[in-house]
Amino acid sequence: MADKMIFMWLDSTTALYRIENKGAWKPFVNNRRKEIHKLVPDASLYHCPTEENPSDLGMRGATAAMLQNSKL
Repeated sequence: MADKMIFMWLDSTTALYRIENKGAWKPFVNNRRKEIHKLVPDASLYHCPTEENPSDLGMRGATAAMLQNSKL
């Protein structure tokens, strides 16, 4: 069986840097970061700006018609 590629898209650069371990973190953040690396050790991390993030449409109050017509 071929290995699956895992891509993680985040709209938070802070979260991205924390997960990539770019800094010294307090235990709460460090424990979460370690857990993510344990669950998806080979994931590729990328940044997606909030305004281009389709998963945020509902959080921004989009109606069903807006979702249907969205280019995202």
